[in-house]
Amino acid sequence: MLAPDVEANDREDAIVAAMTLPADELSRALRTSRWNDDPLFLAAVAQNPNATSGILDEIAHRKDRKLHEKVYGSPRVLGTNRKGLAVMRLVALHPNVTEATLVHLAESRSDYVLSTVLGNPKTPEAILRRCAGRKNDLYDWGIGRNPRTPPELLRPLADSDNQYTRGAVAGNSRTPADALARLARDKEWHVRRDVAMNASTPKEIVEALKGDNDERVRRAAEVRGGPPK
Repeated sequence: MLAPDVEANDREDAIVAAMTLPADELSRALRTSRWNDDPLFLAAVAQNPNATSGILDEIAHRKDRKLHEKVYGSPRVLGTNRKGLAVMRLVALHPNVTEATLVHLAESRSDYVLSTVLGNPKTPEAILRRCAGRKNDLYDWGIGRNPRTPPELLRPLADSDNQYTRGAVAGNSRTPADALARLARDKEWHVRRDVAMNASTPKEIVEALKGDNDERVRRAAEVRGGPPK
């Protein structure tokens, strides 16, 4: 039996290694590592850019509820996951995740996991529609920032009580012009800034934002549309 400090070091080294292993070694480690049920180890696997769709799907089908919850650890074992996102959120964010895996994760009991799923452009529209209109800020935030959300789902979110949902909608290229016009008058500067930075915002709205009372908004509008006329 290893001494506690040796075992702790072994665990930490295995977690750190899992962040950068090539795909074949990563798959082997997921099967054989003594730490392969450890949430931090699985978080390391899920943030490894070499993780294949098959590896991600295998993790997504694990039953441990802890994998849907925030993880905690030292900066070394968290790696690029500085906020300690849950393992399943890391899976949903991974570029190699498939639509099928996202459909499975959409059944998560964690609103945070589901919000991340809703923000992924690979998530089927049917799931976005199923979760729309539930008055859940986390759902709305995910739907609002998804670049494939239908315009008719974005329009009502422009009137959300949540400033971050409005900000997500303000930056979405599929937001209708009438909703962008409303958001250009939003009380929160960052929402108006996101309207100014949105490539789909009509030129006349961007031009008007060059006269905004907040310098950050004016600067964003000028970057997008050039100096004031």
